Formats: sequence, C-alpha cells, structure tokens
Amino acid sequence: MYTDAYEGGLLVYGDLVNNTGASQEIFDIVGTFYDGQGQVVADETSTYSYWPVLVIPPGGRMPFELTVEGTRSADTYDLRVDAEPSGEAPRQDFEFFDLYQRDEGYGYCVGGTLRNPGGELQDDLVVVGALYDAQDTVIGFGEYYPYFDGLVGDQTEDFEVCADRFNQEVARYELRAWGQ
Repeated sequence: MYTDAYEGGLLVYGDLVNNTGASQEIFDIVGTFYDGQGQVVADETSTYSYWPVLVIPPGGRMPFELTVEGTRSADTYDLRVDAEPSGEAPRQDFEFFDLYQRDEGYGYCVGGTLRNPGGELQDDLVVVGALYDAQDTVIGFGEYYPYFDGLVGDQTEDFEVCADRFNQEVARYELRAWGQ
C-alpha cells in the first residue's frame, strides 16, 4: 500500500489467485480500510480498481491495482473480489526468451520476445510484468498489448513492459501472458 503522490489517496497492489478450479470473470475488486482504532476511513464507494484481463483461468494469477480516494493512510484493510465462473479459458502457454531488465530510477522495465507455441490468436493478447519486493509482495506492474494480425504457432512478438516501483527495491519479476 502506497500514498498516491499524483492523485492523493492510497494505492494497493496485489495478485488475484484463481483457486476455484474454473475460469473466473472478474467484475470488481473493492476494499474497506480502517484506522488504528478500527474505524472505517474508506469503503467501496471510494475505491476503484484495475486489472489487465477480465477472465482468470483456473490456477492463474493476475496483478491488480486498487485506488482509494479520500484518505492518505490506513492501518488495515479487507479486500473483496466480485467474480463468477466463465466459459472462456484464456491461454497461458506462451514462452518468453531473450529477456532483459533495466532500472529506470522511477520505474523498472522488462522486455524480450514472446512466442506462441499454439494455434492462432484472435484477439486479447496481453503481456504483464509484475514486480515483487524481497517479501514477495507485488509493488507494481505494467502491461503490453501488441498490435498483431493473429499470432500463429511459433510466431514471435517483441515486447517491453515498465512499471513504477514506488521507490521500492525490485527483488524479482514475473512475466505472464494471456490470449484468446
């Protein structure tokens, strides 16, 4: 959780984990935030969220960002994800190679080449780079949405994702890709 230096309020980063056994379509991520005395300082009416893909396949993980308006601090919080089972099953079998990373000071960038080992993609390909600190906590993420005319098996796409690291040290990163 960080103070949002640009908009005021707070930013919360995390990883959604689908352990339900079925694809899940995400509708919303909301939170209730409390001060040190357990009083509510912000609730779902003052939060808005962002995640890069609508459907998380079974066993999948996806980073998210939750923005909290109207308060600059909270001692604890509870989060809730509103989702329901989906008939869609985004692919996650993409391969990454020729990777590089660089620290830009304000942010951290990871790039390389993505290969599609499977059938043609129709749309909705996204590459996400999630940044983690030494405690294995998400500290930021960036995404890349390629322009392509379908990415057929063995075709490749170069990419780069950059994310604000909020003055935190990046201990590791994970690359993930989803496609339909």
